[in-house]
Amino acid sequence: MEGVRKEIIEVYIEKAGEITFSKTASRSIVGKMNNALREIEIMQEYLDEKTRIQRYISVITGRFKQLSGHDPGFYPIEKTLKCLSLIFDQEGHEVVEDVLDIDLYQLKIKINLEGHEIGRRVLVPSTFSFRHLHNIIQTVFDWHNGHLYEFVVERSERKNLKMVMDDDPETMEYLDFDAFDILQDRFVALEEIFPTNSEVLYEYDFGDSWEHTITLEKVVKSNEFRAIFVEGIGERPPEDVGGEGGYKEYLRIMEDVNDPEHEDIKALSNHQKERNISKEKINHRLKQVLKGYQYSSYL
Repeated sequence: MEGVRKEIIEVYIEKAGEITFSKTASRSIVGKMNNALREIEIMQEYLDEKTRIQRYISVITGRFKQLSGHDPGFYPIEKTLKCLSLIFDQEGHEVVEDVLDIDLYQLKIKINLEGHEIGRRVLVPSTFSFRHLHNIIQTVFDWHNGHLYEFVVERSERKNLKMVMDDDPETMEYLDFDAFDILQDRFVALEEIFPTNSEVLYEYDFGDSWEHTITLEKVVKSNEFRAIFVEGIGERPPEDVGGEGGYKEYLRIMEDVNDPEHEDIKALSNHQKERNISKEKINHRLKQVLKGYQYSSYL
């Protein structure tokens, strides 16, 4: 999940030896174990009951700061990567210079809106889940994350695949299992869909129905495990504007300063339209997408 080089993992497993279990009376160790359980409980929606390897919850809990006494604390993932960088082969040579070997997918994300060119280009680690991609899309378009969404993959030889945001009974009740294979977006990695499929559809807000086409453009090598905003064009429609028809009416009113609704619509849209956010700020916000996305009026 983290993109650690294969050769480092192999050397680490070889040197680690067998795993053993023992009892402990250490309050410190017991306290740390209980704290780990509490952290897992906080993010339990990422627990996948179908597998023992919890790749999606570990990537989050590894970024929770650990405190002990008066120590300034540390992040487990940073200590882990530092320790792995000190692994040597049998002859005492460093295994590799860089611990991480990440495949970044360059994705073009375009809102399908006739007569308008609205798109964003991002770099995303191939092991990120589609839930992470949802958080990225919400971030780079400055959506409010206030509506339902889904991903759809069109397939010629099998039923189309639909990735949904949860397994709530009310959500599942309206899904067509005869027409689609259904998966939870938080448990599907991008590399499981790309590059076998070059395009994925993402729909946000089933009322306004904003459809985004996600296209894989190329794969870039990196030693950083993070999403990166590259560039963008066009301003997205305001939230809750009423779909494509409502957006056309909104643009008409905004262009006509004499329209009796102009001032009201202008005032309302100030809270609903996309804000002008710098590339640096967007990339700063993208650092949080592994944990989730929550719209904030404060930048």
